[in-house]
Amino acid sequence: MQEFDDGQIQEYLRKARPKTAAEDWQKIQAIYNLKELAQRPLLLDMIVKSLPKLEAGKPINAVSLYTVYTNPWIDREETKGRILDKNLKLQLMLELAWRMWDEEKPAIHYRDLTPFVEKLVADKVVEFGDEEADDVAR
Repeated sequence: MQEFDDGQIQEYLRKARPKTAAEDWQKIQAIYNLKELAQRPLLLDMIVKSLPKLEAGKPINAVSLYTVYTNPWIDREETKGRILDKNLKLQLMLELAWRMWDEEKPAIHYRDLTPFVEKLVADKVVEFGDEEADDVAR
């Protein structure tokens, strides 16, 4: 997918947040590296949804953007009493990311998640309490 130019970014802002499009464009230009990230359509959508939480003066990169974007989802899931608290989810995701990077895998098949979780438990890398590996993988 081709990157957006300034005009396309501004048009997207006008459609997504018509009341604050001009202010949003100024914020995107003012926050270091945010304009560069906004050129990518997926990241632009994340930026638009996260703009109220992004602070000028703080470094914004893909990692911090994903954090701002995903934290509300993680918090919402935790308040619903889902299986894992956010610290365990983070630990699990970090371990999964490390293993994928180490094994040079761009993805993991869902059928491989249960054995992955079972190995983490067997190796005492992560402790999930009474939860079954299948439930954690789900």
